[in-house]
Amino acid sequence: MSLFNRRKPEEIIREWDKSLNREQRKIDREIAQTKRQVQKIELECKKLAKKNQLDAAKILAKQVIQGRKAVNRLHATKANINSVQLNMKQQMAMAKVSGAFEKSTQVMKAMQRLVKTPEVMKTMQELQREMLKSGVIEEMMNDAMDDVLGDEDLEQETDEEVSKVLDELISGELNKIPTASLPAQASVDETREESEEDDAQELQERLAGLRS
Repeated sequence: MSLFNRRKPEEIIREWDKSLNREQRKIDREIAQTKRQVQKIELECKKLAKKNQLDAAKILAKQVIQGRKAVNRLHATKANINSVQLNMKQQMAMAKVSGAFEKSTQVMKAMQRLVKTPEVMKTMQELQREMLKSGVIEEMMNDAMDDVLGDEDLEQETDEEVSKVLDELISGELNKIPTASLPAQASVDETREESEEDDAQELQERLAGLRS
């Protein structure tokens, strides 16, 4: 196909870059919101642990672990987007000389992860199709994408992880708590507790979205 019958490579790259920048901003907002929710759950978890309400505290500790893993995953997504953007700049420089894009293994690997990340899936699938047409990447095999999520499993938290989070949140005081359960203390502010429960529920829904 003649270069005169299609858009210039640098125009395509600039359009892709704008799309990737939008996804970066969306990820930043997702990270900030998830961190805020995790912080609120950490505070409630700490209170429950100090009251020796350990069963309830462990449930919240698991949500803390899941939230932290979700944040780490979002940071990894940003890193993959950055990798694509950097490679696209190199592609633009080469395309100005050769008049065409070249296949990129780095972009292929980054896109393998991005097209399976819920927060950016739709945009990345569209971008993937455009990159296929432009010759930047080849068709990806499904069995080549099995390691996208790696060993990180948002649904399983070990007892060791839960104990470590509880110990961290109450500054090492977990071991000082007596074995016998203390009487449950009534909430001073029911409205505040309902708000914290809502935050925990919202985080659970967001984490469920990550697994879908």
